[in-house]
Amino acid sequence: MKTDAAPGPTAGQRHFEVIIQGLRPFSGRWSHALRYVLASTVVIVLAMSLHLPLLGLSLFVVFMATQSNIVVVNLLTKLGFIIVSLAIGAVLLILLLAYEIPAARVGASTALIFLCAFLMRASKLGKIFFIVGIALAASQQYLDSIPSAELLVRACLWVWMACLYPLVLCAIINAFLWPVEPLSQLKQLVHEQLTVVDQILADTPCPHSNSQERAAANILNNYTRLQTLMRFSWMRNAEFRAS
Repeated sequence: MKTDAAPGPTAGQRHFEVIIQGLRPFSGRWSHALRYVLASTVVIVLAMSLHLPLLGLSLFVVFMATQSNIVVVNLLTKLGFIIVSLAIGAVLLILLLAYEIPAARVGASTALIFLCAFLMRASKLGKIFFIVGIALAASQQYLDSIPSAELLVRACLWVWMACLYPLVLCAIINAFLWPVEPLSQLKQLVHEQLTVVDQILADTPCPHSNSQERAAANILNNYTRLQTLMRFSWMRNAEFRAS
């Protein structure tokens, strides 16, 4: 006798499951949130006490630079320092060559911003180019509002400073306060994946249940993350490289 299959979850139930999955606690969320709060607090205190401009841009850099582990933070800090410096240098070069030619100046600045937008999606360093694009857009607000070339150069340098000191601050906080090593993340993720596999094997009487399908999809989704953590562990840990 043929029985009807159990109805699958509705679209509303799937959306609700996604929300619950996103709110579910996971290892590392507490330390990640503390690093966000501490870095943002220090940036706000520095900006308010020293009268540093562009506080919003600095907080944006904090949220981009605080990443999942210390290897990503160090890489983002070093490359961000170089690329942001090159971008502000390109803006100053445009001002030097085309300060009195608005069409050429606007065209060159727009081309740089569109290049950052393209590399943000096409490159693995998308977050760095996102920061650079925001910094370039922030520097453009001064071009027509400041009549003096000297003050304009100072404003562009303040944009450069507003991007750099949060990067250095995030690198210090992530290195000395609650540092997250990729090797520990790798071990924990492998343990979680093996636990899921054990649960799937334990539920063999129902091989096509929705819970098993979601667990199998979760394993496939974490495969790329395992490879990334293994590469970061190899970069960070000498004993892991030797083994």
